[in-house]
Amino acid sequence: MMRALCSQAVPAPGEVLRLEGAGFVPDVDLRGVYIRECYKGLADVMLTSPLKKFILTGTPGVGKSTIFYYFVGRLLQQRSTPPPFIIWQHAFYSGGRAFCYNTKTGDTLCGEVSSFMAALMNPDTWYIADAMPPELKTKAHLLLITSPKRDTYKVLEKRGARMLHMPPWSLEELQACRSKLDLSVSEAFVKKCFEYGGGVARYSLLQLEASNNDVEELLREGLLQQLRGAIDTSSVSQVRAALADVATQDMGLDTSHRVIHIKTDSSYSKRLLEFASRWVAERFMNKAAAEDEYGLVSLVNGSQDTFRGLMHEVWMHRTLPKGGEFTIAPVKLTGGTPKLVREAEYTLKLPPCKEEVFEEVVDLARKGCEEGVYYKPVSARLPLVDSLLRVGGVMNLFQMTVSPDKPVDFAKLEGLLGDLGITPQQEARLIFVVPEDIYPNFKINVKTGECGQKKASPTAPALATRPKLCIMRVPRAQVGVRALSA
Repeated sequence: MMRALCSQAVPAPGEVLRLEGAGFVPDVDLRGVYIRECYKGLADVMLTSPLKKFILTGTPGVGKSTIFYYFVGRLLQQRSTPPPFIIWQHAFYSGGRAFCYNTKTGDTLCGEVSSFMAALMNPDTWYIADAMPPELKTKAHLLLITSPKRDTYKVLEKRGARMLHMPPWSLEELQACRSKLDLSVSEAFVKKCFEYGGGVARYSLLQLEASNNDVEELLREGLLQQLRGAIDTSSVSQVRAALADVATQDMGLDTSHRVIHIKTDSSYSKRLLEFASRWVAERFMNKAAAEDEYGLVSLVNGSQDTFRGLMHEVWMHRTLPKGGEFTIAPVKLTGGTPKLVREAEYTLKLPPCKEEVFEEVVDLARKGCEEGVYYKPVSARLPLVDSLLRVGGVMNLFQMTVSPDKPVDFAKLEGLLGDLGITPQQEARLIFVVPEDIYPNFKINVKTGECGQKKASPTAPALATRPKLCIMRVPRAQVGVRALSA
């Protein structure tokens, strides 16, 4: 394996690492490794940081272990001299068994990790431990790859190791991996797994029997059963504790990680938590509303960062169909250079309405949007809008957000209205639904080009009234409210 890694260039993100004539150790059944964008980012951090000890963790099932092959390839292909030794061990092997590769001789030795003490005391050596506590008597560069289990990483963390996080997969990454590795799972199966369970590769890409055409049946017997079990054993107090303290989640049951996923920022150092998917969030909140409504309301009002975004969206999907009176402020596009200006507020009355879900915009357009029906896409990935509701002949397009500002792409909006079959004679509103603490300073911006220049296209002023732009203020969540007056 090491000779094969030495003899080929390291693939770029989006490409596949294959070892012709050699196998991946210990993952001997791997056909290849799809190189995610985060693999490069994480490797860049570790290879350029002045620190020598790292802990790489993330949501179980996102494929943390497979970065090993990419990272070793990067070590071997360094422009400067590669490390004299690369030592790795995996919990798959019993006891303290480890492998040691000598980059000068090309030999790989296998033995107890203690037998490689001379190499471990070399400050230029790289030592990688996967899913097991590492040998700490070392001066080498050290990488511990582990699921979020505090018992595995706590000692190394206390010694100053930098904690890094591997994010879940995007749907585009999952589909690209499925295609490029020619996996037996169908595109539809991968999409459904993502909609239900989020970006966990284990749920979809490793299911050998997922070529079956009955996708829903496969999900019911596998993933959905696991997710429902995890939701049933989760409570508001457990979620709040996980948000407040990393150690609480990492010392809890593995099922908690099916409900809450670990995300990160561009530094890979910040740990951000979010519900695994909108489907999980909805079912958790439905359960919590019945069992602990006061706790749920407190959680909605107290959530922050990425966790707040999905909480806000799901809460609004529960709130808007109930109807009520809402304060909204129209935003008008004015001036020779496109500029969005907030105008006087008024009250928008929404009636209680029934709810329907749809798969694709084309399906909704074919059927037509009925008056007084709250339409919500099955997936949270529909661009531009999160839900639709026709009231009094006006099509209201809702976009839930907790961001301080949002860009508007008039060309894409016009395309969406066309896809929905809304004619120029029909009135439409794009309503940004924001919490009351964000509402006063929330801004809508004209979509900018790649160079930061505003798109002052000739068509922009003409689209100022199609659709109309508005900002809606929604009050803090309350217990027992069936219709809102904001």
